[in-house]
Amino acid sequence: MNTINNHDFSNLHSHDANIIEIFSSIQGEGPYIGYRQLFVRFALCNLNCFYCDTKFEPQKFCKIEECPGSGNFVEQENPITSDQLIYKINEFSYFNHHSLSLTGGEPLLYCDFLDYFLSEFQKKKKNKSLKIYLETNGTLPDELKKIIRYLDIISMDIKIESSCRKPTPWREHGQFINTALNHNKELFAKVVVTDKITSNEIDDIAEFLKNREVSVILQPVTSENKDIVPNASKLLSTQETLLKKLNDVRIIPQVHKYLDLQ
Repeated sequence: MNTINNHDFSNLHSHDANIIEIFSSIQGEGPYIGYRQLFVRFALCNLNCFYCDTKFEPQKFCKIEECPGSGNFVEQENPITSDQLIYKINEFSYFNHHSLSLTGGEPLLYCDFLDYFLSEFQKKKKNKSLKIYLETNGTLPDELKKIIRYLDIISMDIKIESSCRKPTPWREHGQFINTALNHNKELFAKVVVTDKITSNEIDDIAEFLKNREVSVILQPVTSENKDIVPNASKLLSTQETLLKKLNDVRIIPQVHKYLDLQ
């Protein structure tokens, strides 16, 4: 039995998934801020970051937005099958979404489902220009390999210890990045920055990424605990240090929080 965070992942099936919600909004993080996306939020995560603002417990019902941006939802009983998900996404095809965001939780826990779903979706999707955008914690490189051929954009977290209270999984992150770059996928790395980030962590990030063509997004943590929110000086000094070895380092906060959007 494979258990993480007290969840059993051994019963995840290839033809259905526990999906928390399907909705239309703007991307609120990283370089694609402001782009309109259709979000599919999967339950479950293999990590437990203390700052996480997303509920990823499995749900009895999936909430599905009726019209893009309406905020009105209907419920459908979980699990959701691949055919049901394709049907629901195609119902939104009249609206010009830039991409389909697979988010969570951690979507790659459902890699077998995604392998089947994305294969079928390529054949049946009505919006032929819809890109596939994966939001992931970057710790499951073997799972990524199973679906890499279907992905267009990968938003990957670097889980530093000061933010996640666990040792940074450099080996898994390295394998993950190598897989994405070896398949010529667009990838950027997001680092959630708290006031507790250390100079050693900043140096480690720079060393880890210095020979990789990966954009770095420094995302100040969003938290009611102001003691962990980094001030402007901390953010700028972190960026300055990284820019000594890396070409593309940007400071981008969570815009959807500011706008009170999902």
